[in-house]
Amino acid sequence: MKKKHILWILLLTAVVATPPIYQRLSEAHRLKQIKTIKHEASQINAVSLNNFLEQLKEVSPQETLLVLYTGSTQGHLEPCGCFIGQSGGLPRRATAISSIRAQGFSPLLVDLGGILPTKESKMKESVISTATSPSDAVAETFRTNVVHPLDQLRTQKVLESMRLLKYEALVPDFGG
Repeated sequence: MKKKHILWILLLTAVVATPPIYQRLSEAHRLKQIKTIKHEASQINAVSLNNFLEQLKEVSPQETLLVLYTGSTQGHLEPCGCFIGQSGGLPRRATAISSIRAQGFSPLLVDLGGILPTKESKMKESVISTATSPSDAVAETFRTNVVHPLDQLRTQKVLESMRLLKYEALVPDFGG
């Protein structure tokens, strides 16, 4: 009789313990797949700018339509430097375009949007509460939701740079 009880206890233990163990193993497998996919997605499969400029030397400017597109500037004029390996910014973009034009190409410059600072921008105007009535409170709410003047200036500088670089097209971005 004791053996029968022990077998029942073992069987019930297996039935009760198996789902949580399976869930842990399944979750570990899922997390490993996510990590693998993120690693693969982070691989840059592009030619460096210097290599691209070298490859252009082998192509005829008269027989080639060169389209250069940019996007997701998000009000950044240059890399922030917050992590190693950053490159870019408007000065590098201007240098690259100048180098391409110096080789005789007349690239079609297109920006795919994202020039405005992101909605998550921490630069909101801070307003000290001076509301004395409901209408003052409403007006104050509108003032606190405006874009910071520095973000406005950055966006203006990006647009001015694009004009100087002679962009032909810009996909409008209304921060949606």
